[in-house]
Amino acid sequence: MIYDTIISPGLGIGNDIKLGSSLYNVVNNLDKFKYKIKILYSNKEYYDNPIIIQLLDLNIRLTFKNQCLDLIELLNLSNNQSRKLLRLNFNNQILNEIEGSNSEVTSCSSSTMSESSLTTSGSTFNTLISNSPAFQTIYNKVFGPTYPGILKNQFYILSYNGISFKFEILNTGLLECLKSIDDGQILSKLLNWDNPEDIICDSIAIFKGDSWKDYKQKPKPKDFNRLSIDLDKGIIKLSEEEIVIGSSTQQEILNLLGPPDELFNKTDSKFLIHNQLDTKSSFHNYFRLGIDILYDVKQSSYYDQNNLHSVVKKVILHNGGVAECLNFMKWNKCNWTIQVDKSTKITSEMYFNDLPTSFKTLTPVLLNRYESEFIDHDLDIIESPNINKRISDCKVKTWGQSKLYGFNRCILEVLNSNGCISSVTIY
Repeated sequence: MIYDTIISPGLGIGNDIKLGSSLYNVVNNLDKFKYKIKILYSNKEYYDNPIIIQLLDLNIRLTFKNQCLDLIELLNLSNNQSRKLLRLNFNNQILNEIEGSNSEVTSCSSSTMSESSLTTSGSTFNTLISNSPAFQTIYNKVFGPTYPGILKNQFYILSYNGISFKFEILNTGLLECLKSIDDGQILSKLLNWDNPEDIICDSIAIFKGDSWKDYKQKPKPKDFNRLSIDLDKGIIKLSEEEIVIGSSTQQEILNLLGPPDELFNKTDSKFLIHNQLDTKSSFHNYFRLGIDILYDVKQSSYYDQNNLHSVVKKVILHNGGVAECLNFMKWNKCNWTIQVDKSTKITSEMYFNDLPTSFKTLTPVLLNRYESEFIDHDLDIIESPNINKRISDCKVKTWGQSKLYGFNRCILEVLNSNGCISSVTIY
């Protein structure tokens, strides 16, 4: 099977895999089309290292920093033989021709994939071979002249605005010659080399920046949509708006956040003997925002159970981007800052060990979830002690255990395995 996608330097590939997109959005978009993916992360200092997603069948690697897509890599383009290959299109030009061993390639768009970043093509042969783009073709015909690249070991990296090509030098004699001359001469030597099969494109990287060197030197991207929380007042600030515990109504929240992704109502009738009133709770899940809101609805039996004047009783902020949490990718990551007192703040990026001493002296409640609670994604999550180590060296992680710490008007859920705060409840 052949997958087709359009390359957009500095932007992304296809319609859905775009630089700057959140981890939550990318994973959920891929899951819609049942791509088999593998996720790698650092088991220590989780927030300080990138999260890597690999689309196993297509040799695509996505690197996320601060939960945002920062780098797209198309790997193993040279002499790749597989039943699933990726054909790359730039400005209506095919970069890597794909050949079949038994017959010509025939293309037909699959209706089930028509909205995906990758569309499929049918074929009648057993083995497919991808021919990587030639160095001279990229430089002379497709992208045009650019500044001299970088020679690193047996690879030469040729950069353009938002995209770079990594070429492998297979000819030993050519490689030794390149190591003995300056950068400008290296480019000229490669362009005039007679045998293009000695210089093969191994991978393509898509990023934001003027060149690969510029991308590698840029600072870590900042997070976005940060909530500011005042525990003493029970106020959660989002931009210029506020959610006030015990005061903000359901109608006000709907105006601010829009309709929830999911909701349910719960009735507790244990107080009927005393006051002839139902105690009703309405729970709204905003998975895309990483927020849950619980409304307290106390009303007579003739009131509508969806009373929009019900008030906010509790707000739960999720860090759905922590790979060892059972709620991984069910909720998006919600970035927050909590004002603990006049001089102390804590943030969603802090580990439990980084919190003030007042939190560490609290007695926690142990919580042991089961892996059966895990969401139904076709994900293979890998704990990687060293993000650069081979995948085979990584170990599958068992999740589920956490601790609850109550402080002032909030409850923090902290994962035992890495000390990350998976959620905070404000009430």
